[in-house]
Amino acid sequence: MEEHRQQAESLRALFGRRRQGLSPDEVRAGSTAVAQLVLGEDWYLAARSVALYGAIKNEVDTSAIFEDCTERGVRVLFPRVVAAGGRRLVFAEVASAGELSPGAYGIPEPSEEAVVGHLADVDLVVVPGLAFDRSGGRIGFGQGYYDIALAAAPRPLRVGLAWEWQLMPPEERVPTGPLDQPMDHVVTPIGVVRTRSRG
Repeated sequence: MEEHRQQAESLRALFGRRRQGLSPDEVRAGSTAVAQLVLGEDWYLAARSVALYGAIKNEVDTSAIFEDCTERGVRVLFPRVVAAGGRRLVFAEVASAGELSPGAYGIPEPSEEAVVGHLADVDLVVVPGLAFDRSGGRIGFGQGYYDIALAAAPRPLRVGLAWEWQLMPPEERVPTGPLDQPMDHVVTPIGVVRTRSRG
């Protein structure tokens, strides 16, 4: 377990530094490429409700996906960190980017007045991360917020967004534990990887 933790922390530090080094142009171009791939996928087009995240620290930006959802009348939710009661996210409906403002950790979040939905009722949840592998493994910031939320809502399709170098080579796996929740797909600027079967 200690070795697993050290390996995960090493990847977090390495990939976190590399992501921080991206230029605004690289983030913009890469996010556009990821969005174009997502917008062309059948699993995305079939979704009538989508949970997105507000990007920070050079994460893949979800703004173009949000805009497409609102144009097509797809219900969109964003997470908000709940300070009380441990590591918990609630997902609230958002109709425009103006309804988001920096919250915990500086992440753009819905206000406390926003209508809270249930992640279990969402068709598709888009998840950030620091490292992914082709079996669905994911490393986040280490606080477990998304793992806890996803464990309680197994129905939605789970899609990780990442830069191409955040996706491990085919023969490598990220260190994961029994509480870590897997992704169904990972989308990078150069392609879509189906990581596991729901069957």
